[in-house]
Amino acid sequence: MGGIMKSETHFGQWLERQINERGWNISELARRGEVSHVAILRVINGDRNAGPELCRAIAKALDMPEEKVFRLAGHLSALPAPDDDLSFSEVYDMMKRLTPEERQEIMEYVEWRYRRAADKSSS
Repeated sequence: MGGIMKSETHFGQWLERQINERGWNISELARRGEVSHVAILRVINGDRNAGPELCRAIAKALDMPEEKVFRLAGHLSALPAPDDDLSFSEVYDMMKRLTPEERQEIMEYVEWRYRRAADKSSS
C-alpha cells in the first residue's frame, strides 16, 4: 500500500460504505460536496489522504458533523475513554443542530432526569 496508514485505508472503506448505504455513486457524493469525483475515488482507493477541505466537503455531502469526518479521517485524535460510549458523541452532534430554544428544552429535561435520579439514590 505504499505508506498508506491503516486509519486512512479504514476511512476510504468507511466512505465507500456511506456511499453504498445511501444508494449513491462517487459522482453523486462529489456533486453534493462540490468536489471532484476523482478526489473521492483516490481516497476510496487509498491513493491519497482526505485533507481538511475534502473532509469538510464529505461532511457537507453526507450531512454529518465535520468533527466526525475529521476524526474518522485521522485528523483529530480519538475521544477520551469516557466518551467511547457513542451515545455521548451522538447526543452532542444532534444538539449542535438544534436551535437554542430546542437545546434549552432538552437541557431542562436532562436536569429534571438528573435530579430525579439523585433523589432516588438518596432515598
